[in-house]
Amino acid sequence: WRLVNYNAIMVKIVGGKMPASYRIDKARHLILSVATGTCIDDDLLDHKRSLSADPEFDPGFRQLFDFRKVTTAELTTACVRQLVRDNPFEKGARRAVVCDIDLLFGLARMFEMLNGDGPDEVRVFREMSDALAWLRIDTID
Repeated sequence: WRLVNYNAIMVKIVGGKMPASYRIDKARHLILSVATGTCIDDDLLDHKRSLSADPEFDPGFRQLFDFRKVTTAELTTACVRQLVRDNPFEKGARRAVVCDIDLLFGLARMFEMLNGDGPDEVRVFREMSDALAWLRIDTID
């Protein structure tokens, strides 16, 4: 799936090398995020800042973050730790991360483990169908 050609208010492109976009689906209490290309620290941090500053953002919503179209990962553990520290989500929010690059999968699992005491629930998946089932979503548009 791709998040393009949506209402400009709902989709924001952030960062430089890694196009990262999100769509807030208020009706389903869901944030759909997708990343493509080269994934670097600054782009993930910019995505988090943009999302949390969006007036449509609700910290109780679920999030699906799809990294399957990322071709190169240039991330640090310091970035992962900062994302955990600056978590904008609240208790009970479910967040699923889908990635098929081993390095990204490992860093996402690190995020999941470090976030273990956080307010929200994070799970990392290799298959989109597993992430959708865990989030209790039938389909994505």
